Amino acid sequence: MSFLPESDDDMFMPSGSRGLATLFGASKVMDGGGNTSLTYTAPKQPKKQGNSSTQESHQLLVATAVDAQKHVDGKYVPQGKLGCAVLALHSAKDYKLLVYVTQTKHVTAAKIDASFKYTVQAGNYASFYDDHRQPWSFHFSSEEDAAKIAKQIAVCKACAAGSSLTLIQQDLLLGEGTCIAKGDSVDVKYTGWAFENNTVGKVFDSNASSDKSFKFKIGKAKVIKGWEEGMIGMAKGGKRLLVIPPSLAYGSQGVPGRIAPNTALIFEVELKKLKLSKEREAEQAAPPPQPESPPETRERSRSIRERQQSLEDHMTQPQEEGASQRSEILSRISKMGQPMLPMTPHTAGSAEEEVRATATPPTQQTLQQPAQLTPQQPAQAQPVFSQPQHMGQQQPGLQTMPTQPGLQTMPSQPMMAQPMASQPMMGQAMGQPMMGQ
Repeated sequence: MSFLPESDDDMFMPSGSRGLATLFGASKVMDGGGNTSLTYTAPKQPKKQGNSSTQESHQLLVATAVDAQKHVDGKYVPQGKLGCAVLALHSAKDYKLLVYVTQTKHVTAAKIDASFKYTVQAGNYASFYDDHRQPWSFHFSSEEDAAKIAKQIAVCKACAAGSSLTLIQQDLLLGEGTCIAKGDSVDVKYTGWAFENNTVGKVFDSNASSDKSFKFKIGKAKVIKGWEEGMIGMAKGGKRLLVIPPSLAYGSQGVPGRIAPNTALIFEVELKKLKLSKEREAEQAAPPPQPESPPETRERSRSIRERQQSLEDHMTQPQEEGASQRSEILSRISKMGQPMLPMTPHTAGSAEEEVRATATPPTQQTLQQPAQLTPQQPAQAQPVFSQPQHMGQQQPGLQTMPTQPGLQTMPSQPMMAQPMASQPMMGQAMGQPMMGQ
């Protein structure tokens, strides 16, 4: 860090001798033709008899014109162009931010102490609470005007703290992008002043006019603690004013010839570049975490099992119904007095076709009909009865047909257990018509 002279430190110089009317110019801000004079002059105190001295009045540190808005009923209501001034009474440690229309017509005020919060926002906006806890918003015409008010407020907070000064961080201009965290590397431009006698002293160090910026890594103890702690949260392009107590600066040793022992310091820093640490780069490169699925409860698990079982039952129901119908048909056949048919292998047709082929028992009418089989067309294979039948044996449920005249009665011989379709009917083999012709 080099110690360079500073040429433009008048931004902190008191401006009490300057009339506020010159800040507003000839702008007419009110409906009735505007304010012809927005000059603020501290009221004079009456002289005491026998004493020509007057009581000390507030000193005007800085003043400018703003577009003011007051927060009413959940929204900001424009209040027009108003005057904004920072006043100080060092002897009483009394500091305040005044909003006014004329010298005698004050709109509101806010006491500035160590706990006062003045929030700088994007677009030259700023907000604060007045003494009545009423929210206000200012819009400045330029970044310079906004920065002057913010700087003086930070200095007044340091003056009000006195010996109990702690680190003060006051944004002057908000940056954009990722904010500084511990382990990041930064490039900054800065200017440093000594804080002496409740005001800004001489510049002791600066690189604002240099082409090179100052580079260091947050958390490596390469700079004073006030810098490492005070720059956390800044973004690229942002500006911040730091008021650093001696304990976070050079302490009781100071810098011989430059900084006296136990001196508080004021720094204005501007973040030019920001390089994230490897850990933060890896975090940003990693895909966002997927939301975890909710833990499976006992009720939810039971519901899933029930739905699966219902689906399985629905899929197996047609097969069970088909098997039940087949069993019912076979049961009916067995109750008709006919022996059960043997299960023979088949190559074509379904089980239902096989059952339909055997579902109707033979009757007298079917036995009397001649077979319509010819040698050129082989008859379809008929199922074989599991027990042999005799010509003279009467089947259950059938009457014995009388023998026609002229026919010799053939001796009863057992029929071969062969398919009926493989032999011609008995009447055709004998050259006689079948019974019933």
